[in-house]
Amino acid sequence: MDRASEVVVLDPATACVSLTPSPVAIAVLDYITTADPKPLRFLNAATTDSALPPAAEAVVKDKGPTFYWLPNEKNQQQIRDKLESGGEWPNMLVLVRELTDNGAGVTVVRVGGRYVGRPHDGRESPERRYTIRCQADSVATWVMDSTGGA
Repeated sequence: MDRASEVVVLDPATACVSLTPSPVAIAVLDYITTADPKPLRFLNAATTDSALPPAAEAVVKDKGPTFYWLPNEKNQQQIRDKLESGGEWPNMLVLVRELTDNGAGVTVVRVGGRYVGRPHDGRESPERRYTIRCQADSVATWVMDSTGGA
């Protein structure tokens, strides 16, 4: 058998590790682009255990203006005032609630959201669970297997 006809077998557990976009970025992008109403500005619960991972933060920043939603009420009120002064736009606090590497190239991501400010203040966006796996044929790529409710 010559080299040109050799089959390369990739290990799904390692083949996608350094690929971008990452599973969390894929899940967050799907979540914010399919949310109803579609958010146009975003909030990140920075400095808390609910802060977006860097790859997810990059996704929301790419989709629209992003503000830091800090834990203290004074800071939250300042952000609410800023959002309101800019008009009524759907603003979503995006939360990655689970990011689990199950091994063998399978990652589970749960994403949720809550609208902040007018016109949808306090409205919850249904949580979705994503299963994203490494498909390792002759090339490796992340593939979203499923999405669904919590």
